[in-house]
Amino acid sequence: MTVSVDYVYEVILVYLNVNREFGLKKKDSTHGLILSIRIYADVVINHMTGAGGSGSGTGGSHWDGGSLSYPGVPYSSWDFNSGSECSTGDGNIHNYNDPNEVRNCRLVSLVDLKLSKDYVRDSIAGYLNHLISIGVAGFRVDAAKHMWPGDLRAVFGRLHNLDSTYFGSGTKPFIFQEVIDMGHEAISAAEYTGIARVTNFIYGVKLADVFRYICALSLSLSLSLSLSLSLSLLKDTFITVRLLLVNINIYCIITSCAN
Repeated sequence: MTVSVDYVYEVILVYLNVNREFGLKKKDSTHGLILSIRIYADVVINHMTGAGGSGSGTGGSHWDGGSLSYPGVPYSSWDFNSGSECSTGDGNIHNYNDPNEVRNCRLVSLVDLKLSKDYVRDSIAGYLNHLISIGVAGFRVDAAKHMWPGDLRAVFGRLHNLDSTYFGSGTKPFIFQEVIDMGHEAISAAEYTGIARVTNFIYGVKLADVFRYICALSLSLSLSLSLSLSLSLLKDTFITVRLLLVNINIYCIITSCAN
């Protein structure tokens, strides 16, 4: 497999030369093993590079963020949001409590693609369909909250089914969208759940709360057990309680390391 990619997070152009069998169910002729690996591509479709710079990507494609020229796609200034869509003076997001600004202005100065335009939608869908054609099973969509749900629905509606040889007939690509919603955001994850799956950022916070509670409970149990356990408890009960406390304390240590 060879891959030449003209982007890290700031997209210029993506060239792909990937063995079609990579990641699909494939028989190993030496060992007779069946490998079944599903690949989910992390795709950046909200923006291109930062504004103002210029140069060539690792794959050789030239770009100019000042004139909004990306001939490798090709994209021009007509394919990006401008003052007509974004009302801030410098074109960047300043107020995350304004859904229009979050979706129509530039995320950390990255030039914002105009996904309301059919040409841009077709270009992005063409890229994703190419990935599907070489065996990708789905996508993680970066910065989904910075794109309008209707625009994403239009792009996803252009996608082909997965290869029936490997995934079965009529199988759609699995899509999960990055929508940061901690419960007090101007943009809600619920706006995107009808389109595709959404990453749940609150889950990790709640899980951490559980571990913190277990740590506090561990201390409480240790104190109460040392003070109030009666001598009538059977030996195996003491062993069970000791194992419980050991396991809880292991969770606390892991949580402390993670923090």
